[in-house]
Amino acid sequence: MKEKEIRNGKLTYENGILLVKFNEGAEVELQDIDEIHSEALRLSNGRPYCTVTDSRVNMTSNKEAREYASKGLYKENHLANAILVNSTAVRLMANFYIQFYKPPIPTKLFNSEIEAREWAGRFLKEVTSKN
Repeated sequence: MKEKEIRNGKLTYENGILLVKFNEGAEVELQDIDEIHSEALRLSNGRPYCTVTDSRVNMTSNKEAREYASKGLYKENHLANAILVNSTAVRLMANFYIQFYKPPIPTKLFNSEIEAREWAGRFLKEVTSKN
């Protein structure tokens, strides 16, 4: 397992899955998306990976960060994103992001970290076994 503290949280990489945990009250900006992407490539040694993004804390992201993330400029080797939610409000915001910004990689919402990791693991295995 590899870990890296970032400006607004912590990244944990293990077996092709990158867990992105934001700090309580994080305000995610474009520089954070860039940092997550560059660290993901470093932690994965440039190999394909999936993310589990933990959105179960009080956090926000600005429009610039959401738009940048949705354009796919960061999708190099990033195969899929499981988003953890724990409230109706967060689920509504995450669904809005998926429907409005249309991320370029498969993105799905989960209440359970175990289910999110299982989905990401299956997706990773399916995609990497084709190569």
